[in-house]
Amino acid sequence: MVEILAGCRSRREQRQADAELACYQILWPSEATFAAALTFYRRFQLSHGAGFLDCLVAATAAEHGLRLATLNLRHFQPLPGVESVRPYAD
Repeated sequence: MVEILAGCRSRREQRQADAELACYQILWPSEATFAAALTFYRRFQLSHGAGFLDCLVAATAAEHGLRLATLNLRHFQPLPGVESVRPYAD
């Protein structure tokens, strides 16, 4: 959700993003998810350039047993227990 809103360049785009996001269930991270994200970050930030928000998204997906759809598989490939897929071909 945050990454989508961060890409908005105007209030109109924010409203459009909010309307689209309303169609989806939001999974809020638990304390355990934050701990797992911090573990990912400590382990992969220096070696792979993993960002904390990517680690948090990945840990949330892993906690719920979900595949993570992303256009940048490289960000998630080193994270163990996280299945990431590209949602569509180029």
